[in-house]
Amino acid sequence: MTMAEGAISLDGRQRIEAYLEKLRKSLAGISREDALDIVRKLRSHILEKAAEGGELTAPTVEAILSALGSPHELAAQYLADNLL
Repeated sequence: MTMAEGAISLDGRQRIEAYLEKLRKSLAGISREDALDIVRKLRSHILEKAAEGGELTAPTVEAILSALGSPHELAAQYLADNLL
């Protein structure tokens, strides 16, 4: 667990993991390795953004996830990029 992960509330961590699980499932069109790599990178990005905001509360996490868009829309972008 990174320092940023340790500072996020349990509810915030659960929201991040639920979002990433939906994203992973929506990436069914690409290899498992690629999907897991995308999820790892996105988790890191979310935690970095949360750390920049100072307070790592559930509302902060929710704002970050909202800015990313729905997991299904984000997965569609990754899948489209993968086809190019």
